[in-house]
Amino acid sequence: MVPAFAGLLADRLVDGGTVHLATDMAAYALEARDVLATTPGLALGEPPWRATTRFERRGGRQGRPAHDVAARRTDRTPPEPPTVGGSA
Repeated sequence: MVPAFAGLLADRLVDGGTVHLATDMAAYALEARDVLATTPGLALGEPPWRATTRFERRGGRQGRPAHDVAARRTDRTPPEPPTVGGSA
């Protein structure tokens, strides 16, 4: 996964939206996790539950377990500015 694509994902996801990928390539899962972790607007999270596919079962039998990575879109709403002065 390249940073430009991760940035596009962050831009298109709604606040709280999740991107979830699954792969049988451990190196790709680590690369994707690192890219997503450093993308502004995304925070790594627990992958949601998903059904196991026929291809995943076959890969597992062949010694290629699945690796899941997920990231959540953080809130874009800017914080309220601090109140200046005393109460009215």
